[in-house]
Amino acid sequence: MATINAEHGADILNRISPKALQCLWEAAKKRSTDKLRSVPTAARTIILLAFLFPYFKPAIIHHIDFPYLYELFLFLKIGVSTISIAAFLLVGKRSIFVLLSFALCSYTLAITLFLNGNLLMWMDQFYAPFGAVCLVFAVYRFWGRQLLYAIATISSIMLACTLASAFLFPGGIWAPERYFYGNKNSVFLLALPSLGCTLELDAIDQKQVSHRTLMIGALSAISVFVLKSTTSSIAFLFLVIVTFLGRRGFLKKFITGITILLFYLIAFFAVVVFRLQEHLGGILSFIFGKESSLSGRTSVWDATFSQGDWLSALFGHGTTAYGYINFDGMMLDAHNQVLHIWYTDGAIGVLLFLALISFASYRLYQSRSLFSATVWCALLGAFLIVGIAESDPYCQFYLILALAGSGFWRYATPAVSAKHAASEPRCQQREPQQDSSTRRTP
Repeated sequence: MATINAEHGADILNRISPKALQCLWEAAKKRSTDKLRSVPTAARTIILLAFLFPYFKPAIIHHIDFPYLYELFLFLKIGVSTISIAAFLLVGKRSIFVLLSFALCSYTLAITLFLNGNLLMWMDQFYAPFGAVCLVFAVYRFWGRQLLYAIATISSIMLACTLASAFLFPGGIWAPERYFYGNKNSVFLLALPSLGCTLELDAIDQKQVSHRTLMIGALSAISVFVLKSTTSSIAFLFLVIVTFLGRRGFLKKFITGITILLFYLIAFFAVVVFRLQEHLGGILSFIFGKESSLSGRTSVWDATFSQGDWLSALFGHGTTAYGYINFDGMMLDAHNQVLHIWYTDGAIGVLLFLALISFASYRLYQSRSLFSATVWCALLGAFLIVGIAESDPYCQFYLILALAGSGFWRYATPAVSAKHAASEPRCQQREPQQDSSTRRTP
């Protein structure tokens, strides 16, 4: 009997070929995607709001007298990111963008472990953004519209709370210019995604301007004006003006992902490296009330450039703390997105980061004839403008960048979504011969 059972088990193992395992995996993926498509629309938005909430952490939780509230938010973010990664592995579509994001996240982990860096900081600044990327690539083909609604909704709610706190506490809540969501400069994290997503929904629906967009646009404009953030103001105006030019006019054909990428690179070298603003001090002071040092940012950039030796410049320092530049006795970050990546991951990390932006820009360029892609060019460009003066690796930026890299607008309308779903390859497996009247159609 034992011999018979052993032979039977060996026979089963011989039948389990790599092709059979692949078919089983494809069948599991198909069942999962069918379940995603069957979820009601309202439930989709609620689920996505729950997943996005930890990525929109208001700074006021740091100052609420409740034990471990900050740690709770951090572990919520890590948990949501882990589930998003698992969901992508199950139902997501393979993409070079996700591979590049994984490479950046993994390399940062390796250099952080090698240099005994701060792992919690890595989870917050790199693992969580990678989770946000996986969330986008897990749902954009099925829940693309609901993802836009969810981002616009949670951003608008947080923005309304921040504006209310600015009216109730004009001087700041716990410190000068510190409101519900954080520093006054953080208003762009809410105003840009809320307005950009509602403009994108209008573009997908081929509407001029919806009432929803008018209300969110008014909320964003008032918030930017009241909080007086120069960086957010420039980015907000860029989003509005580029979207308007992309709707009509001969300039529309010049608004593509490639032009946005070139604009960003030129702006980075002009402002951060060659300091063009030092020759425009009078103009900057007249228009924005800013001196040529951009509120001392140029000195911080110089201090960042002087950090470490050539090994650090090539491989980076790993994740350490929120403040890692000693400037006049204060510990600050680099106040520039590229310089932050360079300090953390060196030249290798900068190349991976620029590859991410380049891939997303090329994806936008491929759809340059669509107004929905034009709107996303404006939104991505607005975030990149902010990245010249701010450096924190915000999950909002990676959500917007991942949506650009996914080309979600191709799946946004129901008709297009059904067309792409029907064209996706399925597992081809041999079935027993059946009568032609009962044979299943592939």
